[in-house]
Amino acid sequence: EEKDRFVAQLYKFMDDSSTPINKGPQIASRDLNLYRLFRIVQNLGGYNKVTNQVKWPIVHRKMRLPLTVNAVNQLKSSYNK
Repeated sequence: EEKDRFVAQLYKFMDDSSTPINKGPQIASRDLNLYRLFRIVQNLGGYNKVTNQVKWPIVHRKMRLPLTVNAVNQLKSSYNK
């Protein structure tokens, strides 16, 4: 229920910002669970802390995504967008 509310609010926010999400982000051909990504980053202290303390590889590991050349950078970029 909390996940559904988060996703609905995210899509509404992006629509209102004139940057609608037409297709969810993917990493290594896998759909990115935006709610899970948000929760992991928040639990690690938020975007600034994760970025400043170079914790994106930890986020990647916790997301259980395949390790590809740009996966960590793609994850950070997807969160930032």
